[in-house]
Amino acid sequence: MKTMEFLKNIPVKNKDRVFLIDAISGEKLTFGQLYNEACKLSADLSARGFVKGDRIAIVLSNSALFVRLYFGCLYSGFRRVL
Repeated sequence: MKTMEFLKNIPVKNKDRVFLIDAISGEKLTFGQLYNEACKLSADLSARGFVKGDRIAIVLSNSALFVRLYFGCLYSGFRRVL
């Protein structure tokens, strides 16, 4: 199994389990929510013209939004620049 397939299968098996609790806002993000929202961000970035291999700078504090964007880039093959 390839790494990306492995990562995309985790939310399927654990969709209702909590993946992250944002320390500042207290927001809880489940594996399923993370996957769905990361895929939406990924699709939005692709619609804006980004393609696999493009670099995307992520300038955010540690937060649930950072994680969503990081995984969205990861799923699409965008290079994350932190």
